[in-house]
Amino acid sequence: MKRIMVLDKYLLSQFLPMFLVAISLFVFLLLLIDLFSNLVRYLNNEVPITTILQISLFFVPKSVSYAMPLSLLFAAAYTLGDLYSKNELTTVFSSGIPFWRFSISLLVVGLLASVFSFFLDDYIVIPTLKQKNDLSRRALNQYVSESDSDIVIRAKNGRIIYAVDYFDYGKKNIKRRQNSGKR
Repeated sequence: MKRIMVLDKYLLSQFLPMFLVAISLFVFLLLLIDLFSNLVRYLNNEVPITTILQISLFFVPKSVSYAMPLSLLFAAAYTLGDLYSKNELTTVFSSGIPFWRFSISLLVVGLLASVFSFFLDDYIVIPTLKQKNDLSRRALNQYVSESDSDIVIRAKNGRIIYAVDYFDYGKKNIKRRQNSGKR
């Protein structure tokens, strides 16, 4: 039992640095992709560099959310491949430890990362992505109209349940059709 715990610690000591490097690089790559995809629009609208950096900063949690699964997979594959290339896996298997038991610590890390990712998305990613989108829209002078026209809700048999000519979100005002139930 003691040698298995030593092997788990060794595997994690090989895995975690590679995971940190991989997630850092993938997050940096995603930030660059987001920046370069919007760079022309930022330059055309003369957006200040501080605003661009703030928009990018709000995108970091979403980048972490995107990069985590890919980084876990990459780090696990690289770590196991590195151990195989050094013939360390052969030694482990020769000692009678099955692969599923040897790699169980990586599965635990993956499970913990998925729980962490759930809470990260729920409490951090969604609010910061909203702030990023709002700041980006303000910086690029883009405004979203939440008002809508010609809204019709129909039943399965095709009968109109409700029909609206226009909904003004700002005033919270609905202009209804006069003959909404007769269509």
